[in-house]
Amino acid sequence: MEDLRGLTGIVAVDRSAMGEIVRESLVGCNMKVPMLVENIDKALIACEAHQPDAIFISFVFDKKPALELMNIIRKSRGGVGMIDPLLPIIITSHKANPKQVKASLHAGASEFLALPASRDALTNAVDRAVNAQRDWIEDKSYFGPDRRRRQLPELPFQDRRKNSLIPMRVKSAAED
Repeated sequence: MEDLRGLTGIVAVDRSAMGEIVRESLVGCNMKVPMLVENIDKALIACEAHQPDAIFISFVFDKKPALELMNIIRKSRGGVGMIDPLLPIIITSHKANPKQVKASLHAGASEFLALPASRDALTNAVDRAVNAQRDWIEDKSYFGPDRRRRQLPELPFQDRRKNSLIPMRVKSAAED
């Protein structure tokens, strides 16, 4: 996806130079980016005012983990003037270590993008987050996109478990 025409995004980052690069790259792909914000309060106001299609949040934002802002967004439950809890969230970081990636995805991020990123990587992340959204899971301990990639085959019988989020392992005839 080369053209992000018709989509709106918010860029919330800790380092203004990197934020400006991300913003200009998105604008270069025809995405409307109304603002670059530098703290959680301004990010929430921007999300309510502009109702973006996606938000880019730096892993360390406003001297706090991006997970705080992400939790606020995910826990909002919609309504007039409220932020959509299903808003695609793309976490960005110049240190894409496995611990940050895992923490972000487990907290409900739609995508994780290592910076600096190419134009293709940027547009692909937006495309996956906005146009190819995963199913959503809402549980006591997690609210966000379904992180499971493997599709389990349909069971040949009715699933009677109370919590069907846990994949069921069916014994093969060789294991009996």
